Amino acid sequence: MTRESVLSKELITVLSDKGYIRGPFGSALIRSELKSSGIPVYEQQHAIAGVREFRYFIDDEKFQKLKRFQVRTNDLIISCSGTIGKISIVKESDPKGIISQALLILRPDIKAVNPSFLYYFFNTHQGFNALLSASHGAAQQNIAPREVVEKISIPMIELYKQNRIVDILQSYDDLIESNLKRIKMLEEMAQMIYSEWFVNFCFAGHEKVKMVKSELGMIPEGWEVKKLGELTNLISRGISPQYNDRAENIVINQRCIRDFRLSLENTRRNSKKVTTEKLVQKGDILINSTGVGTLGRLSQVLVDMHNCTVDSHVTIVRPSKEVTADFIGLQLFALQSYFESQGKGATGQTELSRESVSNVDCIVPPKRLRMIFSDIVNPLRILSIQLGMKNDNLRKTRELLLPKLISGEIDVEKVNINVGMKSV
Repeated sequence: MTRESVLSKELITVLSDKGYIRGPFGSALIRSELKSSGIPVYEQQHAIAGVREFRYFIDDEKFQKLKRFQVRTNDLIISCSGTIGKISIVKESDPKGIISQALLILRPDIKAVNPSFLYYFFNTHQGFNALLSASHGAAQQNIAPREVVEKISIPMIELYKQNRIVDILQSYDDLIESNLKRIKMLEEMAQMIYSEWFVNFCFAGHEKVKMVKSELGMIPEGWEVKKLGELTNLISRGISPQYNDRAENIVINQRCIRDFRLSLENTRRNSKKVTTEKLVQKGDILINSTGVGTLGRLSQVLVDMHNCTVDSHVTIVRPSKEVTADFIGLQLFALQSYFESQGKGATGQTELSRESVSNVDCIVPPKRLRMIFSDIVNPLRILSIQLGMKNDNLRKTRELLLPKLISGEIDVEKVNINVGMKSV
């Protein structure tokens, strides 16, 4: 198969009967009808991020009235207003539910197309741009009418070749998913050990230690409570960058900090001179410090980084050498909800001040215990980082393969089906 041999056909030819389903109009599903439990409502975030955590539900009576909007296995759900064209595929394990007004269901005919092939096609630049080009709207962009979307051109590839392309790409996705599960397990182990030792005080040799009162409640005798400012060498906001795509220095922003992890995917480059103290160092804790929804989120730098800083919406907390970085990092992770509650200012303009961060009370056990704790949890945290880096490489390789496989530039019959396995 060569690039020239890949013809195209209209999307409508691979959809099942009634395979285009827009979410219910607002009047069909109003806020007062939404419940805290029951049958889930799929929202834009489920297409954009691929998550399956739900905020809103309906009861069975409402579900029966809106049953035509129910998702089924192999459906593609697509965000169709605001953030256009983000897509997720409904798996067999996903719960029964209906889509919201902001989603579109494309229901493939599995005799005509592999649903995962269609999903991967819309994740190429060609497929994504086709959805964007078919969209319209001024202030609020919306996906185009049905008759326009259904005429989007998709590659006309034999079904057995589609299946092989899916198998190759799925091998990468399976590895990524496996690594994500391992990362989650490692992070939970580290946090569990912290909680057992320094919240529940359940660790060997301390069964008979006397408990004494403190600002944080009862703690083992000999432990202290100190302000975070006493345990750090630096608590400071970052810089106001001068963005330049050719600069060497990179800038971490709030979008890089999520779920206690640090991702460099959304960093930008900066040409402004950065003082040494504001260059990110191994062990630094980074706290999102402005805005509703992002304020208070934390991550920690666990590897050496070069020519890297943060912008003015992020606070650097640099532990002193007297406290181990793993101990103080996991202690602050446990305090994320507290930081989230400390924002001050008008709605949409909330700020987490340096003083609020500096005045946080922290428990400080003896140095020997902190060192033992770090010796145990640091390898877990480093392995988590390494798995995250492997996932980044897997994603990059998959993104390089994706358009070449679908365009026919790579002959799928000559590709090792387990190609992804060699990347880990």
